[in-house]
Amino acid sequence: MALFIVRHRHEAERCPATDPYMGATLLNYLSRPNVRQHGITIQGEAVVQGEHTLYMIVESSDEDRVRAFMGPFAQAGTPDSRRSHPRHSGDTPSSSATSASGA
Repeated sequence: MALFIVRHRHEAERCPATDPYMGATLLNYLSRPNVRQHGITIQGEAVVQGEHTLYMIVESSDEDRVRAFMGPFAQAGTPDSRRSHPRHSGDTPSSSATSASGA
């Protein structure tokens, strides 16, 4: 299984939370049983306050599966996913950044 960082962003005017039906639909879509049916595990999630942006760290067998899962979010904005890798237990944030930049 691979890790992916997923971002969904939308304009305030298109915020699904302002529509009770759409908000409830998306919350149900993100429920653990539904996510599992798509072959995805959500490891963490956060909404950036005031920016209408959702970040998730998800685990899946491949990126196509993640993109397909995020398809419904395109109705309100722009979903994006990127493959990531877990930090090794000995890594510190500064050493990970240094090794990732090639310095």
